[in-house]
Amino acid sequence: MSSPLALGPQKLRRLEYRKIFAILLLVGKEKEIPIFIKHRVSDEELPLIPMKVSDEERLLFSGQSKPDEILHCFRSWNATAIHQFEQQQWRVLAPVFKDPENEGVFQRDLDKHGNVFAVKQLLHHRNIGSQDAGLQSEINVLEGILKPQHQHDHLINMLATFRIDGMDYIIFPWAETDLLNYWRWKNPDPTPSRRTVKWLLEQCHGLARALHNIHRWPTTRSSKLVNAASSSGNGSGESEPVVLFGRHGDIKPMNILWIDNGGLGTLKLADFGTARFDAEGAPPPVNLDVATTPNYRAPEFRPDTAVSSSWDIWALGCVYLEFVTWLCYGWEGVDTFADDRLAEDPHHEFRTTTFYEQGEGGPRLKPAVLTHLDELSRGIPYPTVLRLFLDYIMEKMVIVEDQNVNRSNTTELVQRTEGILGEFHFLWVD
Repeated sequence: MSSPLALGPQKLRRLEYRKIFAILLLVGKEKEIPIFIKHRVSDEELPLIPMKVSDEERLLFSGQSKPDEILHCFRSWNATAIHQFEQQQWRVLAPVFKDPENEGVFQRDLDKHGNVFAVKQLLHHRNIGSQDAGLQSEINVLEGILKPQHQHDHLINMLATFRIDGMDYIIFPWAETDLLNYWRWKNPDPTPSRRTVKWLLEQCHGLARALHNIHRWPTTRSSKLVNAASSSGNGSGESEPVVLFGRHGDIKPMNILWIDNGGLGTLKLADFGTARFDAEGAPPPVNLDVATTPNYRAPEFRPDTAVSSSWDIWALGCVYLEFVTWLCYGWEGVDTFADDRLAEDPHHEFRTTTFYEQGEGGPRLKPAVLTHLDELSRGIPYPTVLRLFLDYIMEKMVIVEDQNVNRSNTTELVQRTEGILGEFHFLWVD
């Protein structure tokens, strides 16, 4: 549906009213289309902007071309009809995303009356042959997590994907901040109370379980999570159960999201752009996707070495250590600890805050880490509970591996954090 020609500043153009007419149909007001044409409220004015008028109890609308002027074609409408128009306009404006089971419209409503979603733009990985490989890797992981049998309280889930002008995007539930900025801005000076200590232990246990799901992922041989080089991708027995061995690859506070869902919130592991999954017996892939931040990399990391799930244990242990530091000394303590670790890095042209350094006999914990541990152990406000957790971090997670010393796997990590949490009431010392 279009109007008679409208005179523009440079040439005659025809105003379109197809979307306006569709919305009017949806709200049972299709007979009012002549009034919209008379006032030139065309598709170009969408989405209409709700406005509060001082002498009106109801909301009215303005258009995109003149956002400060009220549209008179709504003067005779009641509040219910106006609200219906406001909601239904998104049916013709929002992208429609399809999945195998149903179709739905995702509304990106950024005002206080609606839901807010996070949209992530994906950058293609330059080190992979196909431009879409990096995108498809993260989507495959997230599609697996999205399945009901894989949803987890401490893993972020994907709502939809879409492509515009050759760029790929993923829609996630909204998270107010990540763990690093939670420490820095949201709660920089925590009270190390019984409630806060319990929350910290619960979140660390939840993240351990989330990582265990990634390291031991139950699925079938037809799963998209299986790498092309995996022995499980042979097309035979596609419904046969199989456990994939995965790695997250880039655990750090900025990749752990803080969700405000009441109480002290929930932490969720996110950003699966470097995650990889392989079936048992498949050769471990060479690490081609170098994580952007080296600060949480394990000592044995090399760009040309096989990927190891033990790297995730090291990185999560470093996050745990900073988490305990935040609880005891607040953001100032976390920031000071990072400054103390800042040093020249032989693998980079800039200084890093890694937790280890290269010594004459190989990698070792930085002196700043050892000094911090000593101060933390002596000054910890609730020694019985937190020292037990701290000892486990430094004895089984943030350690330099060799032939005689190995880090915990996620099975042990889940069991140990569950044990500490289960004994919490008995270990607490006021």
